[in-house]
Amino acid sequence: MKLKELLPTNIKILLTENKIEQLKNIALPALDNTVKGKFLDKKEVEELKKEIESNYVDGDVSNFFGRRKDDIRQKAFNYDNPIAQKNINGVDVRIAEGLLRNNKKTYLLYADGEIIGEFYSVKDIKMIIKYMEDSLIK
Repeated sequence: MKLKELLPTNIKILLTENKIEQLKNIALPALDNTVKGKFLDKKEVEELKKEIESNYVDGDVSNFFGRRKDDIRQKAFNYDNPIAQKNINGVDVRIAEGLLRNNKKTYLLYADGEIIGEFYSVKDIKMIIKYMEDSLIK
């Protein structure tokens, strides 16, 4: 199913104090079986944050048993230097590199400084963001 077929005919969104959850809910129809990755719930975000922090390089332990830690702060595209950044209805949305999963790069989708999704393709995230924008404009 193509993304254009998923666009609802009439979306009226009143943004409240929970803009991030509304953006996630708007984009859910765009997550068809071709998109690799997902939006994360609060529990998954907390688990991911713990995993990210456990990979922080601190001193000489970065090469523990020959395995280099995957510190996302040292990647070319991190939260402070994102791959892409956009403001959608007052929500700062950013794409940055994530952790390696099964030897594949992941990309994190942030909204107002919080991780909201983990995906395997920047193209997929950009498609989701475009879907959010198009749906809010209608």
